Amino acid sequence: MKYKELIELYKSGRLSEEERKKIEEDIEKQEAISEYLYPDEEINEKIPENESEGNISEKENEFMRMIRKSIRKTFIKMGMVVTAVILVGIVLMMTILPKVVDLFYYNPKEEKNYSLEGGAVVHRERFELDLSVYTELIEPFGYLDSTNVVSEGYGNYSFNVYPSTRMVEEAKKEYAGNIRKGRITFYDPLALERLSDNMFEWQINHNSYNESLTKQLEKFQFEHIKIEESLIDEETGELRLETSYGGDRNDTKESIKELSDGRLYRAYITFDNIRTYKEAIDFETKYELGHSWVGIVNDRDGNNDIMGMNTGIGATRGKSPAKYPYIFGYEGTGEGVTFKELKNEENAKKHYISLLNYLKDNSSFTDMMDSYMDRKTKLDRALAYVNEHGLKVYGMAVKAEKKDLLKLIEDERVFGIGIEEN
Repeated sequence: MKYKELIELYKSGRLSEEERKKIEEDIEKQEAISEYLYPDEEINEKIPENESEGNISEKENEFMRMIRKSIRKTFIKMGMVVTAVILVGIVLMMTILPKVVDLFYYNPKEEKNYSLEGGAVVHRERFELDLSVYTELIEPFGYLDSTNVVSEGYGNYSFNVYPSTRMVEEAKKEYAGNIRKGRITFYDPLALERLSDNMFEWQINHNSYNESLTKQLEKFQFEHIKIEESLIDEETGELRLETSYGGDRNDTKESIKELSDGRLYRAYITFDNIRTYKEAIDFETKYELGHSWVGIVNDRDGNNDIMGMNTGIGATRGKSPAKYPYIFGYEGTGEGVTFKELKNEENAKKHYISLLNYLKDNSSFTDMMDSYMDRKTKLDRALAYVNEHGLKVYGMAVKAEKKDLLKLIEDERVFGIGIEEN
């Protein structure tokens, strides 16, 4: 039977109870359509003029009104659904899309979780750990281990960075910048000032690690004094040589005379001979230098890579990940931490290797930092050398006053000291 015939039977009251209910349900479905298409003022509730009361019964007229009402309601509901879908789409675009785009770029706010003794967990943002590892390796006086990052969505972030600890006399250093889709910018161009390659004498002219700098300098003078007369200083009669920033012991003594008493200076100490890590710590202890930065030999043939590590750092205490032992500088919390664990050569070696491995494994960060550091291809070479030879130290970077520098330069283990304003 056609649906039209069912309608006629419904109008005449000749349908079964089940069929009648089905027709009425269909009518209700059309009510929203009617309400949407025909506003109240447009719905003609009267019987059309060309139809007399004799032609259309009251029941038929009521049926027509029900159909119109059902259609209008159906369209109203449809409009509400469409509007809701559009609003949900807009909300999703505003809240979810920025985070989806973040997934395709370096995310400095990604959380790294590390367990402490007793089951507690340390939450540390990725940028904080990345930057602390990076600056410890290549910035003797620029260690940055605290960050505040704000996400702006779509792979964009703004940040402030600063060291968590500083000496009493020092003002707080804080630098701001942004990360735009994997590109980092520090607003202060000196925030990560690259250390000059001539701050330590061992980085000059590929010196041999098997002989003292003093003896190498004497050989150099003997070999060149006859053939390079232009290098002779006319006033002193001595050979003029291109040495490190601080020069040799005599150069350093002259520089120290010009310093002011009671002020802190940055000192780059070059050892006359390559030292073991233990010997460097003994030197540090003798002069009560506290925690210093030591330059680590990274190539058997000598190179201009200045990389090293802190002998005591203020990074988050905790149990380091198994892959990066002692990356935090010390293990455990509370009374178990002595703040001297990196004075031990075995622990220090683990720490330094973890620093190198961590940067090597985080290429998205090293790629981003290439504008400040083009060294990631040299990490493998450094790892190979340290794994074979252990930690060999060519110098130290410390902060000291004039009176302390006068003592240091008299030590026979010191070749020279480069000095800068703090």
